[in-house]
Amino acid sequence: MCELTEVNKPRSSSELTHVRTELTNTRGITFTNNTVRRRGSGGLQLLTGAEDVAVSGNHFHNLTAAGVIAGRWMDVHVNGAQRTRNVTISNNVVADTGDDFFPATGISLMNTYNVAVTHNLVYDTAFMGFHQRKAEEYSLLDGVDGIGKTTFSHNEVYNATSNVSWGVHDSGAVYSFGSWPGSVVSHNYVHHATSTANYYSDNQSHQTRWDYNVGQGGRFDFSPVTASPCPCTRRTTTPTSPTTGSAGPSTTATGHRTW
Repeated sequence: MCELTEVNKPRSSSELTHVRTELTNTRGITFTNNTVRRRGSGGLQLLTGAEDVAVSGNHFHNLTAAGVIAGRWMDVHVNGAQRTRNVTISNNVVADTGDDFFPATGISLMNTYNVAVTHNLVYDTAFMGFHQRKAEEYSLLDGVDGIGKTTFSHNEVYNATSNVSWGVHDSGAVYSFGSWPGSVVSHNYVHHATSTANYYSDNQSHQTRWDYNVGQGGRFDFSPVTASPCPCTRRTTTPTSPTTGSAGPSTTATGHRTW
């Protein structure tokens, strides 16, 4: 079953509308080639029991919350059938989130399993460009019924955390919180982030591998609570945008880190 929830029809094309699109207890849904804009909520929400979902080729912009939200904060201990899992989010443009909600991200995962976020362009977000967070910081909850196995690769993120001047701190353009076993963050390009951190592995974000990511004008932060990263290779490179293929100025990239 595909549950689409709409609340309060739009009164004019220029207003934010209190409409939301939700998938709950669904399987095998494809959401593609849509423009989602001017919503007083997130663009697309994949909630409890959303499984085998593909989100591709969409343009999400001018939203109160994130462009795509997968999972729910309270679903940390649900069984496998209720877990938001086996989701692909690819080749989308997400821009101008947080019109009136400053902690709004671009793409957000909460307590999900096996989600691939690849080849997206994310920019002008109020808070993080990409954000994954587990409700329980210390528990592993590994395996099919658990949480983890995120792939975040070949994405471009810029001008993230743009509302930092309003006191929205403790963030990064690409941000992970809690243990997400089997996850990989690789071959991404982050630039012109207003936060000091391009990449931020926060509390207990171990068992995630960070490979060959490029950051311009920012740093890679990890929480003191997290295990120290292994020695990494640093190399000077000319980054190429994963989405446009254009070359940027020389900068410093990190080799692999497994935490």
